Amino acid sequence: MLPSNVILEACVDSVEASINAEKQGAHQLELCGRLDLDGLTPDIQLVKEVRAAVNIPIKVMLRNRGGNFIYDEQDINQMKSSLKELIQLDVQGIVFGALHVDNTVNIELTQEICQLAGALPVTFHKAIDSCHDIIAATRQLIQTDIKEILTSGGKKTADEGIEVLKKMLEITQGAITIMSAGKVTSKNIFELQSSLGSTHFHGKRIVS
Repeated sequence: MLPSNVILEACVDSVEASINAEKQGAHQLELCGRLDLDGLTPDIQLVKEVRAAVNIPIKVMLRNRGGNFIYDEQDINQMKSSLKELIQLDVQGIVFGALHVDNTVNIELTQEICQLAGALPVTFHKAIDSCHDIIAATRQLIQTDIKEILTSGGKKTADEGIEVLKKMLEITQGAITIMSAGKVTSKNIFELQSSLGSTHFHGKRIVS
C-alpha cells in the first residue's frame, strides 16, 4: 500500500481517459493533445470538456509542436497565445519546457512563462531529460518560479534513471517537487516509491 501522501498523476488525452483515470484512483491529471508526439497543447474545447467531466486537478501541456524543445519566435508567440486562453479556464497548472541549442535550459523563456502564468503553477516537463547535465539544469530551475520538474532522470524509464532522480530529490530538498515519470505504472509504482521515498509520480498507466 502506498503512503497516504503519494500523488498519482495520470497523463491523458481525452474525456474518456480522464474520467477513467479519476475513477481508478488518479489524484490529478496532465491533459495533452497528440501523445504520439509526446504531448502538445490540447484543443481548448477538450480542456473545457475534461474540466466539466472530472473533479480532480488538471494540469495542461503548453507545447505547440512536436520535435525538439528549442523554440523560435513564432513558436513562442503561439504558446503565449495558448497560455492566455488557458489562464481563463478552470485548470490548476501548466506544463512547459524550453531549451537552448546546446540543450541547456532556456531559463529566460521559462521564467517569462512562469510570470505570464501568474497564479497558475508551472511544471518544467521532460525537456530536462534532453539536457546533458540534468543536475546543473535542476539547480538552475530552483532559481526560477518553476514549482515542479517532470523527469525520468534522463533515461527512458524512471527505473533506469532512479539514481539521478535520487540526486535531484537530494538537491531540491522540496524547493521544487520532483515528479518521477517514464513508464511508471500501477505495477511498478510500489517498488519505485519505496526506492525513492518521494511522493509524486506520473504515467499514462499509473492507475488501472
